[in-house]
Amino acid sequence: MTMKYKLVYFDVAGRGEVIRLLLHQAGVEFEDNRIKGEQWPSLKPEMPFGQIPVLYVYTDEGTKILAQSNAIARFIAREHGMNGKDSWESAQCDMLVDSMGDLRDLYIKWKFGPDADKESNKAKLFESVPVFLTRMTKFVEANPSKSGYLVSSELTWADVYLAHFLDVLKAVEPNALAGHPKIQKLQEKVWSLPRLKAYLAERGPLS
Repeated sequence: MTMKYKLVYFDVAGRGEVIRLLLHQAGVEFEDNRIKGEQWPSLKPEMPFGQIPVLYVYTDEGTKILAQSNAIARFIAREHGMNGKDSWESAQCDMLVDSMGDLRDLYIKWKFGPDADKESNKAKLFESVPVFLTRMTKFVEANPSKSGYLVSSELTWADVYLAHFLDVLKAVEPNALAGHPKIQKLQEKVWSLPRLKAYLAERGPLS
């Protein structure tokens, strides 16, 4: 079945960037519909949960719409060979992405929380980062394939999610990965993939 995609999200990285990265790595053409804030009120009622990102999937059978960022990312990963080689690797991907979500919640609390709490929330975030990176390192080391990836011999969406989130952290603290060479190598490995390398060169660094 032939599928074409349209991603609808704001013109920021946010919850849409991992989806963009996966679509680029999949090598599929897609419409990257980056809406402006003033467009959102008229579009919101059309969204399944009144939120974006959403992915429009155009098939021979008609148009489908998928919401929720992780559901979209997981769908793309399944359709394009980035969800592990079997159900166990797939479950590990889900587990790892969920665990990254816990740290992302701390990041969001710092970034969008009250100004009065900025310093304390940042401290909590970066106190958690070394523990998180140590845990991620253990998964790289335990990977039977010794590929340098988290769970499989090939790239999964968990690797892409991690590589992106590391850039988010480094935009705040450039030395965030210091002392975690295997995680640094994993990110370098992901970003060196030709399709992702080309997209990142066009996009530029996160700010």
